Amino acid sequence: MQKKKEEARSISSFKFKQKISYFLLYVFGLTIYGIGNSIFVNNELVRAGVSGSNISTLLFLGGIFIATGLIILVYLFYRFYRSNILKTKILKALINYLLLILAVGIILGILGKIIFDFTSKDYNWTKRCIWILTTFIQGEMKFVFIYYCLSIYKEKTFDWKSHRFIIMILGIFMLLSLTILLSLYLPTIGGFFIFISDLVIATVIVYVELFQTKKGIENGG
Repeated sequence: MQKKKEEARSISSFKFKQKISYFLLYVFGLTIYGIGNSIFVNNELVRAGVSGSNISTLLFLGGIFIATGLIILVYLFYRFYRSNILKTKILKALINYLLLILAVGIILGILGKIIFDFTSKDYNWTKRCIWILTTFIQGEMKFVFIYYCLSIYKEKTFDWKSHRFIIMILGIFMLLSLTILLSLYLPTIGGFFIFISDLVIATVIVYVELFQTKKGIENGG
């Protein structure tokens, strides 16, 4: 009996350490992807701070960072997909998420054209308005997708009416609002604020659900 308990404890400890290593790899992948993306988003800032001969090198490194980050994130999602018995639900969630991103992009693009063509608003105002809407919608969608996948992992029903979920949604909304205000006030480093916001949204929810809830801890060890 004692031997079985020790074996169970050993397996539990191994799973927990494995979960931590995956989480750290997840954070690393998000970080280098975000850094690479920020280099392209802040293209004007990069050109102002880097000599002409080094711009191409920096942009190349940005591309490498983006590609490496994507490879890591795709690998982790694949491992998550392979290890879960509810593969159909995960695949359906991913497809719906990608389709929603595409649909939102098209709708907001049409909305921007309507505002620009049929109102007195200029191009910069319209562009800023669409960017604000895009930031809010995509940020909340990203959170919901991650939260839903974690619900599947923890074998619990996704409840959008739960107090915990509503509090998190409101927290994300406040974070995005602050990010947008800072980006509008300091546009030259707006990409940096977006990067930090995306990183917080994508990592805090995973950390809380996996390491700060009883079910998450049980599933990991």
